[in-house]
Amino acid sequence: MIYLLLAVAVVVLAIVLITIKYLPTMVRVFLNVRVVSPDKFGTPEGEPVDFRSLDGIDLRGYFIPSPGSRGRTVIFAHEVGSSAGSWERYCRFLPEAGYNVFTFDFRGHGESSNLQGYQPTQWPSTYELEDALGAIMCARSRPDVGEIALFGVSRGAAACLALANLNGYVKAVIADSAYSTEAVVRIYQRKWVSMLVSQTYISNHVPSLLYAYMRFLMLKVAEYKLRCRLISVEKSLKSRSNPPVFIIHGEVDSYIGPENAQRLFELADEPKELWVVPGAKHNGSVVVKPKEYKKRVLAFLSQHLSG
Repeated sequence: MIYLLLAVAVVVLAIVLITIKYLPTMVRVFLNVRVVSPDKFGTPEGEPVDFRSLDGIDLRGYFIPSPGSRGRTVIFAHEVGSSAGSWERYCRFLPEAGYNVFTFDFRGHGESSNLQGYQPTQWPSTYELEDALGAIMCARSRPDVGEIALFGVSRGAAACLALANLNGYVKAVIADSAYSTEAVVRIYQRKWVSMLVSQTYISNHVPSLLYAYMRFLMLKVAEYKLRCRLISVEKSLKSRSNPPVFIIHGEVDSYIGPENAQRLFELADEPKELWVVPGAKHNGSVVVKPKEYKKRVLAFLSQHLSG
């Protein structure tokens, strides 16, 4: 009995020491902002629309109408560090194809306000959901808007997938370079263990419970420092109540690997599509395969938005 208690005490002490030594390094992953596609876009050519997020933050959007839309509208959600103007890069072809576009600035970006003390990072939080929900409600209030699809890139794509179970409001979701926070953290954890523990045997036999404990602790400390609550895209998709989703990802994305896209695709309910683009980096599929990108996006929308 004494030996058992001693062994338990040693394990607990080891966990405490690991936490004290390595937790700050792990949490810094959440605090450092990495902007992959910086904002180099001008003000969108469209009708300026001022609206509020669900928690009352003043946001700015732009409505670009299409004469042949029959009410079909795509809400565009940009990546971190960018703005509403980046719709030009990813879906400029939509209005001429018969789809209205409503593109907006998330809080802390472009012309939108921000919540005091909140520093947006690449990790999607409930604040981005509040903003996207505000955009959906604003679009639905317009007489020229009928069926709605969401089109997000990177963090914006993660937010769109997290809202995919709003089946009554959203008819389809296009997610370019989306990711799951949990999946990314799991990948980081495996890499950290392999760097910290030289013996392969020990590295491959770290208890899953210890991984889960460190992951939980990382997320809670990160939320405290970021002053927000991070969202789970995986939990949203596990509800199996999503509308049709089209997941696009770069094959050589060194920032968020394509295994993330595969994970999200497996969780999503049918109908769903996955396109892993050869030679494309993060957010780069539209650059590597612009014609096929346009063709696939329009085919997906045509199939699921009847107007």
